Amino acid sequence: MADLAVAALALVLVLAALEAVARRAQAARGGGREDNPLPLYTEADPLLGWRKKPGARATYRRREYTVEVAISAQGLRDRERRETVEAGSFRILALGDSFVEGYAVPLEATLTQVAESQLSRPGCPVEVLNGGTSGYSTDQEYLFYRETGQQFGPRVVALFFYYNDVLFNDRDNYFGRPKPLLEPAGGEMAARNTPIPAPTPRPPAPPRPAEPGPRSALVEWIRERLMRGAPRAYDALARLGVWPPLGGDPIGEEMRVYKRGPTPRIDGARSSARPCATGPGSSSSTCRTASRCGTETGS
Repeated sequence: MADLAVAALALVLVLAALEAVARRAQAARGGGREDNPLPLYTEADPLLGWRKKPGARATYRRREYTVEVAISAQGLRDRERRETVEAGSFRILALGDSFVEGYAVPLEATLTQVAESQLSRPGCPVEVLNGGTSGYSTDQEYLFYRETGQQFGPRVVALFFYYNDVLFNDRDNYFGRPKPLLEPAGGEMAARNTPIPAPTPRPPAPPRPAEPGPRSALVEWIRERLMRGAPRAYDALARLGVWPPLGGDPIGEEMRVYKRGPTPRIDGARSSARPCATGPGSSSSTCRTASRCGTETGS
């Protein structure tokens, strides 16, 4: 009996220590997906819908990362750049959405900074400007290049196309936030719904219902990892009443781009995206590559 009591006491002490560690980690982590500092470093724009605010700063504090986003005087999530290209330098402009902006990683870990460091050679410096903006689709990237991006004098423009662009290129809002809708006009693509109205402020979210009884941080830690890494084990414990089962959240239409079978809504959006991605009178098979510093070859 004495050995059993010692073992039980040791188990209680270990669980108490793990609970203390889990509570400390829980208090230090960010708030999760609901933390959204995007409005702190963007502003409404009558053509683009929204753009980054020069000189603005904001910090993402989420469970997986804490990252500061600083906007340059040129309105890019980038280091300060000259508008004119220095002699002997080769400049690339990257266009895209949050994957290019890279708000989930420090600036030096963004794809543009990594590409810049890997492409530069002695006597042949390469600049890769970060023209990505969170939430943008190809239409906004095209308009941004036409109004702002081309002023940087890039020799190459790299367009990063993501699957949800297919649908949002054919919509006048991004999850309720007004954005341009393009149509052919006079040999180029133009927004037909300008000026874009400023977004309507969202009402505050209702408070979450209180959780019944005290919650263990250790149990919550185990639950979250099973939910993301082992959903079958999670549901097996849910059937025993340990926690609620996984919900059957509906799949958003932007996730059905690669669905097999008839997809008229997506097919129509894809057709609308082609002129915006390739440009009027251009071919998607045409590209430019740098053969050496300051020169180009067509392929």
